[in-house]
Amino acid sequence: MPGPILSRTTIARHLIAVFFTLPLAGCSLSGPSVPTRYEPQKAAEVAIETYDTNKDGKLSETELDRCLSLKSVLSRIDANRDRAITADEIARRFEALAGQSTFVAVTISVTKGGRPVSGATVMLRPEPFMGEGYQAFSGTTDEGGMASVVGEKSVTPGVATGFYQVQITESAGGGKVELGCEVSDDSNNRLAFSL
Repeated sequence: MPGPILSRTTIARHLIAVFFTLPLAGCSLSGPSVPTRYEPQKAAEVAIETYDTNKDGKLSETELDRCLSLKSVLSRIDANRDRAITADEIARRFEALAGQSTFVAVTISVTKGGRPVSGATVMLRPEPFMGEGYQAFSGTTDEGGMASVVGEKSVTPGVATGFYQVQITESAGGGKVELGCEVSDDSNNRLAFSL
């Protein structure tokens, strides 16, 4: 036997109630959360202040060991090829990123000894120097060592363009590895990490 027939007025009341209740429950009817775009000069200055331990105004390869995301693209950013990067070089890279897509689809693979690592947790955390409004992304590798990542705060059509600290934690107590990467239109967005 069919259920009761609801009038248009009753249906409209229910839809209105749902529409206004979703935000109270933490749900959103809007699209993906779009991060505030970084300010190139400010981001560069914060990166230098944070990682320039000898205060010479540039980040040496040794200092970049503390910022693996910038180290991963040293050859791309280091315009004068002195194996160090200055605030101006970082700012120029941020200016280039500002003209690219807001989100980029990435493919992540994790291997160890040439073999895929399954069950590893992959976490991409935005570098603090990028500014406010950027979320972390995480996922777990499948049997083939591949992971898709999703935002911790909202669903987005990819990973926000920028610099990320990468943490890979193997399942069953296998250990934790810290790496870094850049996500951009003009880089290889097949992020392959070897443990």
